[in-house]
Amino acid sequence: MVTPGPPSSGATHSPAVKVHAIKFRCLMVALTVLVVCIMTFNIFWLAHILDDTRHRPTTKTTTTTTMERHQSTKLLDYEGILEHEIKPQCTKRKTLQDIKECFPFLRHIRHRPDCEEINDWGTVQRCLTGRFRTDTPLRHIHIVGERHSGTKFLTKELQKCFPRHTSDFTFRVHRDFLRSKHFFQPILAGHDLTSSIVLVVVRDPVDWIAAMREKPYHSPSHVLSINETGFAPLPWHEFVNRPWTLRGDGRNEWELVRNPTDETICQENFHRMEVVPCEYNETSGKLADPLIRGFAPIYEMQRDGTGRPFRSIMELRAEKILNFVLEIPTLMDLSGFMIVRYEDVLQDGTQFVLDQLQEILHLDDAHMRRCRVIPPQPERLGSRPVPSDFRRYVREHMDPDMERLLGYG
Repeated sequence: MVTPGPPSSGATHSPAVKVHAIKFRCLMVALTVLVVCIMTFNIFWLAHILDDTRHRPTTKTTTTTTMERHQSTKLLDYEGILEHEIKPQCTKRKTLQDIKECFPFLRHIRHRPDCEEINDWGTVQRCLTGRFRTDTPLRHIHIVGERHSGTKFLTKELQKCFPRHTSDFTFRVHRDFLRSKHFFQPILAGHDLTSSIVLVVVRDPVDWIAAMREKPYHSPSHVLSINETGFAPLPWHEFVNRPWTLRGDGRNEWELVRNPTDETICQENFHRMEVVPCEYNETSGKLADPLIRGFAPIYEMQRDGTGRPFRSIMELRAEKILNFVLEIPTLMDLSGFMIVRYEDVLQDGTQFVLDQLQEILHLDDAHMRRCRVIPPQPERLGSRPVPSDFRRYVREHMDPDMERLLGYG
């Protein structure tokens, strides 16, 4: 009788064992593919970083760290700003010398010997426009200017030129500064602003006041009538002479904060004696919902702490020019400053703006070629019809010292 031998090796593997073996081989293949994909991605990523480093537009400042690049996307924080705000020690502030006397305790920007007097458009451009310091990383370009001055247009174009979603730059273009771009910027001491450049946009007084009369943003007491669909403008003579504040017996209806104290911080981070109303009451029914965003009242008061309104829109304009054009670049420790006239943009296009920014930011030609250049639009100059007596009245009653700084004198 033949004794059966041991079973063959193939007979020892059950179907379950074969399934496990197949699964194991599939798992190993998948892991191998995954590792190869990860290694390939890392190689391409490293090559992109090295290529980007070689071609990225650079500034004269040192290369920023990862933390600095993360911080560059953040706006200046409002928190604690008012603790550093400095008030002038006098009311007469018309010239650079006046400002130095009003803020004797502040370190002023050092100017060249031929810039001791800054009193016209030429000296403003020669002495204030430029890069003040390059020893700190540039993180912010802030655009400020009065309503109807072209700030929205210029911000939009520069944000296209320096887009937020790219990592090509250490800085970002912002539509505000320490407050919303349209309003007085507080004078700060002991607050780090060395990462910021401020770009101011201004407009001819006649055209600007005419535009404000047609659409007086944040100034609902300066219309003839207002309803859910819109408003009717005031006659021009009444508009330019009406005190710049809320008026009438219903003034308190606009106010949300009842009995604000001296310590109350109001809208746009103003103190209670600096703005009317302190906080807008949206439930008053004074404005329809579509009008709230543009016409909710924000009337800036005199900056001497008395709570007195400006006597007219022209007086407000003169004080705003002082703040934007003289105080910001001479009293704050900025990285740089620039000022643009809206009429120059219409007359010459935006090429000169980009040229000035390229010099201030120390950017190479390769990047600036990516920026869209808006061509001249001279047909828009003087396109708004303005009565001759209105034009003459504004020219005769505007502040000549302040307007001369902008070349409108």
